[in-house]
Amino acid sequence: MVIQFRDADNQVHVRKSFFSSLRLLLLRVAGRVLNDDPRAFGLARPSMSILNRIQLEQADAIGKQTPLMMLASCLNAVVWMSVSFGQSWSGLALAWGATAIALSVVIAAQTMNEGRGGFAEAAGSQIKKIAVYAIGYGFLWGLFPILFLGCAGANERLIVVCLSSGMMFVGATAFSAVPAAMNAFLTPIVIGTLIALAEAQTKALGPLATLIAFYAVVISAANAIDSAMRARRCAALLEVESNVLKDELTKLPNRKFFREEMAQALARLDRAGESFAVMCFDLDGFKKVNDAMGHAAGDQVLIEASRRLSRCTRSGDVLARFGGDEFALIATDISSDAQAKAVAERIVRVFKEPFVIEGVRRKVTISVGVALAPSDGVDGFALLRNADSALYAAKNSGRCDYAMFREQFALVAERATLEIEFEQALKQGDVDLVFQPSANLTTLRTTGFRATLRWRHPTRGLLPSAQIVPMLERGGLADMAGAILFEKAVAAATRWPEGLRLSLPVSHLQLRGTGFARSVEKILNAWNFDPRRLEVELTQAKLIVESLEAMRQLRLLRGMGVSATLMDLDAGYGSVVNLVELPLTRFCIDKRLVQELGTGSLFSSVARISCELARALQLEITAEGVEREDQLDAIRRLGGKEARGPIFGAPAMENELTDLMRVPRLAPRMEAAPAA
Repeated sequence: MVIQFRDADNQVHVRKSFFSSLRLLLLRVAGRVLNDDPRAFGLARPSMSILNRIQLEQADAIGKQTPLMMLASCLNAVVWMSVSFGQSWSGLALAWGATAIALSVVIAAQTMNEGRGGFAEAAGSQIKKIAVYAIGYGFLWGLFPILFLGCAGANERLIVVCLSSGMMFVGATAFSAVPAAMNAFLTPIVIGTLIALAEAQTKALGPLATLIAFYAVVISAANAIDSAMRARRCAALLEVESNVLKDELTKLPNRKFFREEMAQALARLDRAGESFAVMCFDLDGFKKVNDAMGHAAGDQVLIEASRRLSRCTRSGDVLARFGGDEFALIATDISSDAQAKAVAERIVRVFKEPFVIEGVRRKVTISVGVALAPSDGVDGFALLRNADSALYAAKNSGRCDYAMFREQFALVAERATLEIEFEQALKQGDVDLVFQPSANLTTLRTTGFRATLRWRHPTRGLLPSAQIVPMLERGGLADMAGAILFEKAVAAATRWPEGLRLSLPVSHLQLRGTGFARSVEKILNAWNFDPRRLEVELTQAKLIVESLEAMRQLRLLRGMGVSATLMDLDAGYGSVVNLVELPLTRFCIDKRLVQELGTGSLFSSVARISCELARALQLEITAEGVEREDQLDAIRRLGGKEARGPIFGAPAMENELTDLMRVPRLAPRMEAAPAA
């Protein structure tokens, strides 16, 4: 074949290519044997995970058996040194025996140490190291018959053959899990023994040499077959295990596998601070394809979607299919929003290319929700929930886009943190009460005070009541805060003049508690406070009327003498019938209506009609949030008897109420009006 090339340079080139290919082939075969690659023993090409697991099992078996083999080697060396004592070769025997014992101790110690550290981290490298140990140790015992068989006497020769044969069988058994290591150990000993027997030139040892060679071949073949069967068995078990953790259609990991990997990622985060991102995916337009073209077409979309997602991920990432058109990803080594956005943008961009399904181009895009660990959660459930919330935010914003949980739900997260801090402040008593006066519109005398909680946040400053009340209801803190409010307010009101009334807001959640009225009664009795001086202010009348327990608690309070005011007559509570059912004594015009009084607007008409309804129900009328004198005049014309708001001064602390006990802070002209 060489001569068909006319150019000599071409001939050299061909020869170089041939020898280079031959060299690569030999290295590849040698590499497989050295690594104990199952393909070297007739197995089909296994996946890397299965190959690693098989090598792990092999290395673990060697690690358990090697110390026993080293112990046998040390005993054999001691036996030979004792036999050689006083012989001409005793010095050589002592040197060889000491070397064998030292090497045995080193190999046993290192093998046991690696076993404690675990072979799982680098099973392939452990197999290589075991093969190197086997070659070195086999060479040492291969020298043994060469060094001593020729110079020994008849009795000592038998001992040499026995010791060599014993180590050959012991080593073959210990290294049986890894045929490459077994052959690396066995071959030097067999060759050394055969060389020594040939040099001894004793006819009686000839049959023995034949038996040793025969048994070496049998042992090698048997262990190779056993190792191959073990590898196949391990591969089959791993394949079954892998299928349990794999989605049947897309061949991606399933939800169970994803959760296990999430646990590993969280462990790395806790141990080494390795942050990561969790992404949830949902296909836009998948349902239309599935409905219009059938489930077979839908399956093609899912398979193609899994391929596109796989192309956008890295080797260390974990991509899984949860079911339907839902996918999830653990993107490792993501420490910033910018890195997570780059991954999400790449995925969204790849899905903008139409799908070709049964020859038809279909637009199937993807929406992505992103949560980062640890900033958006430190457990698997929270991270998946937050990524899923971000996903729905992306879909609601127009689809074919991504959303970061922190950007979409920063307010939610901030609110949750604030609620936790407020609960802690309640438990520690770090809340204050403020009191707002109510005044009689005829005498302009103070009739009572409305008490509310006030919380001064360490960094946000004073939080208004409008921000505190929703936190009470969302965080389930209404009962705790209500108990604190009642206890502190009643204690303060006992120091007021007898004629002043105490008004306290009560939510429908508090009234639904079976022991609410009883707890109020206990507080009143403890402070010897007249129930007729206490007034509860109600909101969300519809929710109160619909609750049998709330109505029962309210009637118990009225039976004790506690009066009730409805604060939101204009808020939808269903019908006038519901209003009639409530045991009320007073109705309060909402500050939103007060602002429109006298303007001729629709709200002004609503305020007038509401007052007419209240008078028909024989309820006293109070106005909330009064700011100007003309509003006071308008309230008087509507039949109002009391008012409170900025015109009477801002809510005050208990130690600031002395000047408000008789006459609130009013404009000079208004104070002079009654006297005139």
